[in-house]
Parts: sequence; C-alpha cells; structure tokens
Amino acid sequence: MSQSSEGSVWYFAFGSMVNIVGLKRRGLIPYESQPALIHGYRLAFQLGGMANLVPDAAATCHGVLHHVTADMFKVLCKIEATYDIITVTATPYTPYSSSRSSSCDCAEAPAAASQQAPAVASALAAAPAAAPGTHGSPLTATAFIVQPEHMAQQQQEHPEWHSSLPSDRYIRIITAGLQHHGVDPAWVQHVAQQQCVPSKAPQHYLKFPEPELQDGEVLREFTAEQLAQFVGKMTDNKVVTACGHKVLEIDVSPAPNALHVVYLRDFMAGHELSFGTCRNLYEPRLPPLEVPSDLRQEHVDWAEDFVAEWMNKTRFKARVIGRLLGPLGTAAAPLPQP
Repeated sequence: MSQSSEGSVWYFAFGSMVNIVGLKRRGLIPYESQPALIHGYRLAFQLGGMANLVPDAAATCHGVLHHVTADMFKVLCKIEATYDIITVTATPYTPYSSSRSSSCDCAEAPAAASQQAPAVASALAAAPAAAPGTHGSPLTATAFIVQPEHMAQQQQEHPEWHSSLPSDRYIRIITAGLQHHGVDPAWVQHVAQQQCVPSKAPQHYLKFPEPELQDGEVLREFTAEQLAQFVGKMTDNKVVTACGHKVLEIDVSPAPNALHVVYLRDFMAGHELSFGTCRNLYEPRLPPLEVPSDLRQEHVDWAEDFVAEWMNKTRFKARVIGRLLGPLGTAAAPLPQP
C-alpha cells in the first residue's frame, strides 16, 4: 500500500475511477484529486473493453491521483477485487494543492462531505493532510491492473473477450472525469477517439428469456430472505442471483477459471443486481439513483442488458429459475462502505 502519510493512500486512476461521480456513487470522496502522469505503462482496453495498464518502457499514461483514507482504499480493493495491485511513480501536473475536496460539474454534483454517510464523513475528517513533493515532484502511488501473466491466461481462455472494445458509455465516463480534473486535452482527445461499441437503444436491449412452462407448471417464487440464502455461495459451479424480478441461475462451468468468477460469487450471489449495477457502473442517461427505492424499470432493463452482455463475454450461462417477490430494489446488494 502506497501511503503519503499515516492512514492515507495515493491512488492513481486511469479508467472510470477518474470520474468523481463514479466514486461518489460508491460512497467515496477523495481527500484530494489532481491530474498526473506515469511513465512506463501504456493504456489499453482489454478484458471486455475495460481499461488496463500494459508495461511499455516508451509509453506514458495520464490519469488522476486520488488521495484517499486507508478505509476508502479498502473499499477500492473490494471493488477492484479481480485486479492486481501495483506501485507506480506518478508525477502531478502542478504543485500540490491544499484544497480538501473536489467540486464536480461533470454531469452530477456530489454532496459535500458533511452530507455523506457518517462513516465517510468521519473518515474524511480524520484524514491527515497529504505531504507529497512540491512543484510536481514524483510521488509513490497505487494502481489496479491485470498483470501480463494473468492477462495471458485470460487471453488464452477468452480470446474474443481480450480484444473486445470498450463501450461508448465507458469512454464518456472516463473523458468527463479527465476533463473535470484538468488532464491534458490531448490525452482526453486520445481517449475519446478510441474505437468503441455504440450505446444501444432500449428496444435493442438483451433480455433473459422466461422459461417455457408446461400446463400446470408455475415459476418458483423467491422472497428476499430465500434469495439471501445463496449469498456468497457457489454450488456445482452455479450461483443464484436476481435481476429485477427475474431470479437467475448462472453456470460458470464454461469458464471456471475466469477472473470474474470470484466477483460473481462474492458480490453477486444471493443479491438483486439492478441497483448495484446501475449505481456502480453509472450510466449518465439514466435517472439519478441513490437508494434501492429509486429503482425504475428503465434501470432494470439497462442492467439486464449489461449483465446479459457480460454473460456472453464470459461464456457463463444464465437461465431464469424463478421470480423475486416485492418491489423493484428488493434484495439489492449493499454498497461497499468505507
């Protein structure tokens, strides 16, 4: 862990975590954020179009340095559980600013620290002042990447996934965050010009088909408590989760060693996915979403398409095995809290 002072960590973000809205939606508000660059790594979009750093002695990657408390960094580690943690030397663009917070005008303004959950507010209040070198001198930071050896394994198992393109939504989120933090416009343009998959119109969203029932058959009904019995469990390479009112059984047998199997078991099993998917991944075109009761059918439809696309990329197999009772947002997974 790369600490700038006791109890705090400098984290170098280069993907969607450059966007302060995405961090705020996870209950995280950095103590300080500033544009920076690192040498020796090249930005690449791999593993289903997600941003990654690839070692390249001749390359430079721009991003955002976030100064977070140790507790916030633990939350980031949970969010990025499928990635490797590395230490990098990052150079801020300008001398360190003593400002304690980052205002945001990049699509959604975060609440002030005092308006956050008590755990976040207390963590911010307890964070010591950072003391990196002045005048843009290098400092040690932490980043999350997929190491080349792990990438090679995934490429062998998922050649079609390794080379897949990022989504238009993902690129928009990254560029908005880079612009907000004042990253070099040439780099912002470089990211914005990446080839990507256009956003779908709702009528083209993928759906998990309902099973064809024989005469007299009924679809099993699940309460939130019954679904919760599957939290953190994987049996015979299968997990049970839900998307909206559809209860799904997901079979990972086609790719049991995929990086995301652990994430599927530890964070998705036994929970309803729509709220967490929309809240964490952030689609600016959807209505604001703060608590499970904010969930609307358009959120569920978007989340179902996202999860179905993810199933296709991972080669996991999903089928509807029941119906989740209760209003939308029932059994939503709790968001990680610092």
